[in-house]
Amino acid sequence: MWLVPVVIAIGIVAMVHLGRSTAFTDPFDAGLLATLAGVFGGVPLSLWVAGRQVAIERADRERDEAAVAVARQREVLGLIREELVSNAGGIQTRTLSPERAFVLPLLTTEVWDALAASGELRWIEDPALLSVIAKAYRWVRTNIDIESRYLDATHYQGMQIGGGESGSDRLKRYASELDDAVRGALSEAINVIGKALAVS
Repeated sequence: MWLVPVVIAIGIVAMVHLGRSTAFTDPFDAGLLATLAGVFGGVPLSLWVAGRQVAIERADRERDEAAVAVARQREVLGLIREELVSNAGGIQTRTLSPERAFVLPLLTTEVWDALAASGELRWIEDPALLSVIAKAYRWVRTNIDIESRYLDATHYQGMQIGGGESGSDRLKRYASELDDAVRGALSEAINVIGKALAVS
């Protein structure tokens, strides 16, 4: 903006130096000065206004994108929480009786797998939160694997392990030993997701 007064001053000095009138009685002088003032005052002003408009539009777009990100994160976390709560109920059902039960259907990871495959996990921007959820799903997958092997072993008898323990008995023991870890990981993930949903 400092350029405008400098250019006007140079124009006035040039007119005086050339012996022209500075009283603006000559239409040429008045027109030249008005044109210079318009060009050197109007162009920077219009560039500033355009830049300001771009900045406002960018801020609006960023605000809209942030609102979409928060909404998508809430939706993704809600779906994950629903699946984890269902899995926690499944573990609870399996451990109600004194002897650990094996119940169909197995625990599930379908929602997590679908969200991961579709790239929707990108909406969870908190690495610590994502880590807790991934840990819970690791325990769920371990449980699914053991229960699947148990069901296979009970239907296809014959495998014996040292000391006369059958494969299905050993797998039942493994599952019982892991139940607390699975339950703890699910509980932690459900609580952390609940806190994240309460904040957003």
